[in-house]
Amino acid sequence: PGQSYGDSAMPGDTFPSYTEFTFNNYPLTGSMHEPAIRIYPVAEYEEISQAAADTFEEMRIALRNKSVPEHNGCLPFVPFWNAAMIFNAQYNYLTFQNGEGMRYLTMFAQASYPPDNRNVFYTFQGMTYDGKYYVSAIFPVSSSELPDNGDSVITDYMAFEQNWPNYLHETVQKLNNLGPGEFYPSLTIFDEIITSVTINP
Repeated sequence: PGQSYGDSAMPGDTFPSYTEFTFNNYPLTGSMHEPAIRIYPVAEYEEISQAAADTFEEMRIALRNKSVPEHNGCLPFVPFWNAAMIFNAQYNYLTFQNGEGMRYLTMFAQASYPPDNRNVFYTFQGMTYDGKYYVSAIFPVSSSELPDNGDSVITDYMAFEQNWPNYLHETVQKLNNLGPGEFYPSLTIFDEIITSVTINP
């Protein structure tokens, strides 16, 4: 069920009624995120949330241009969280049965923090061709290129923060050099789930 607290509240506190699919017996445990696919009605969301209206317009522009973002760029993402997107990797455009969007690996944080297997996840963000529905999918993933816990990487936080741009760039390069099957679960599985989706009004 939806709730609306206006633009004076945190963006994540306002949303329309939407459809959510959750997944039982997910093979990866220990993640900060739960796997889910959410389907939002675009017009209803835009009516109550300026943040949503801005995000949906960013998505429309991205789908028109099919540009490749910078690795540290902030991409369209719903739901809204009280944290910032710190990177994107494995970026690609996908089409589903009656829409299209972008898939990528990412992580949200409130400060400079190493991407790790607790926080990194696969997401798909897209829209139906008629513009009526927005699709958001989140699937936790892990990789041997990432630490299980980012705290293990930091011995001196000030030194780590000074080296943060280099550390992030190197991490994204490592992730981009991996094949879909070198992640767990395989990114191919998630791509196949997304491309099979049909949104029926």
